Amino acid sequence: MLILEDHSPEKLYKKTFLAVYHLDNLKDDPKNYKDSSAVLTLKEYHQDVGVGLKKEGFNSSFNYDKYILKGNEQMCIEIEHYNGEILHSGKLGSLLKYFKANPTNRRGLINLWTNHAFDPQKPFPCLVYVWFRKQGDTLNMNCHMRANNAYKILLMDLHIGTSLHEYVSEELGLKKGIYNHFVDTLHYYKHEKQEIDSLYYKLTK
Repeated sequence: MLILEDHSPEKLYKKTFLAVYHLDNLKDDPKNYKDSSAVLTLKEYHQDVGVGLKKEGFNSSFNYDKYILKGNEQMCIEIEHYNGEILHSGKLGSLLKYFKANPTNRRGLINLWTNHAFDPQKPFPCLVYVWFRKQGDTLNMNCHMRANNAYKILLMDLHIGTSLHEYVSEELGLKKGIYNHFVDTLHYYKHEKQEIDSLYYKLTK
């Protein structure tokens, strides 16, 4: 298991990308060639410039193309997905309402899992749930990912998660506490190996 920590999502992404790169290759997986569980932590962190969440939805002017092939295009897809799943679904509004009425509760959870019967014909969401907990005058957040692409999607999901953390903290009048990004399978895909190698040499030259 990888356990990593930093003070900005972008720096944590780069650190994690390099850690995954140095893992041993898998021998029997037809799609992945690197894979590990991970706990990625941000403490006393600052959100990266250009990403955030407002009442109308997630937004980003961050240049993902500097790391990821067609990264900006992919982030548009991510934003559309999470705007629907978290905001337009009413789940975020319900969470805020409940938290304001029950500030010390341990049920501050937004559940995105939609395949309870494990039907292989239905989509399996990568983000399972996010969980919030007030401690003193701070709000901590845990983001639990079933799976995360360590090259293409991780930075975007860190930005989505930390934007949500920042927004909920402000809405509740609390300081932003610790953000934990739990990943059951943090992986590289074999079909992206050329792009992964290119980014590795770019980050280490």
